[in-house]
Amino acid sequence: MKMSTNLLVKLPATKPEALIGKDWFETRDQLIGDAKKHHEIRNRNEFETAAGILQRMTKLSLRLEKLRKEVSRPFQEATKLIKRAADNAAAPLEEAREGLREILNSFAGAQKLREREEEEKFRRNCEKLLCEHSRLQSLAVSELGAELELFSPELPSAPCPGIPMADSVAVKEVLGFELINESLLPREFFSVDERKIRAWISQRRDELRDQLEKDPSFASKAIPGLLLKLETEVVSR
Repeated sequence: MKMSTNLLVKLPATKPEALIGKDWFETRDQLIGDAKKHHEIRNRNEFETAAGILQRMTKLSLRLEKLRKEVSRPFQEATKLIKRAADNAAAPLEEAREGLREILNSFAGAQKLREREEEEKFRRNCEKLLCEHSRLQSLAVSELGAELELFSPELPSAPCPGIPMADSVAVKEVLGFELINESLLPREFFSVDERKIRAWISQRRDELRDQLEKDPSFASKAIPGLLLKLETEVVSR
């Protein structure tokens, strides 16, 4: 028997406050104002000016993201430490709980099976008695030439539910599934993995670009069911 003990988790030190300086907000508002002045790009000079604003916006955004990561890191480390300690403490409990649940499920499942067998037996007995009653009724008509009122057959009592009950648990039937042959699954149960598509395109980027420039119809041929697009995009550096 393991002895009980306290669990002490030493957390990393964190700053009591995080400051996003006034200068950051002033720069943000200035850049937003400059960006709103550009409704369209009409020449190369305007393109270079707008590109410069975009670059400064990107740097300002990265500056804030760096601060967020620095402030968040101790909290993330603390969360990981707490979770790891809690998982380790709970592991024996979860193992025992799962084992107990398995034997409870096994017993409840067996009881449910017996209940269904009893219900089927009850149904067959009732059908047998009703058939016999109908046969005797027909026999009376054929022998005596008149339909007699026979006593209704005495049907057996319906079986009582066999599912075990306890105030501390709920016993219910749950529909689950097990994948046995993925190739037979209907199409609607599959989803497109965009990460795999992007990785495939990235590995063949130059080749695909050349093909699209030579033959625009190749856009719908490269990957059946998809339309490739060769687009121009400005990326801030």
